[in-house]
Amino acid sequence: MPPDRCLWELARVTRPNGRLALFHSVGRAALAARHNNVPRANDIQGEQAVHALLDRLGWRAHLVDDAVGRYLVIATIASWCSDEQRRRQSHSPGVTSDNSAIWSLL
Repeated sequence: MPPDRCLWELARVTRPNGRLALFHSVGRAALAARHNNVPRANDIQGEQAVHALLDRLGWRAHLVDDAVGRYLVIATIASWCSDEQRRRQSHSPGVTSDNSAIWSLL
């Protein structure tokens, strides 16, 4: 399942003020190095991309920590995304992210 669809579904079923934590035991640079790569500027896990994706899907990111020893995102469901709004939303949020970089943490 594409990352945006997963995050949208989590937003749909999360209670108001609910929290989301995405974690991986290594940061993007370390993970890319394991595959003889470097993180790309347009990587879906990049800080700007994460904020944009989460905002679009009803989450508000409070922390994006891309350290050598971990990758951690903490977010809460946005206050504008009420239960009723989530029930009415379509189940097809539209894929606009780079799906070649599927999150290893979902």
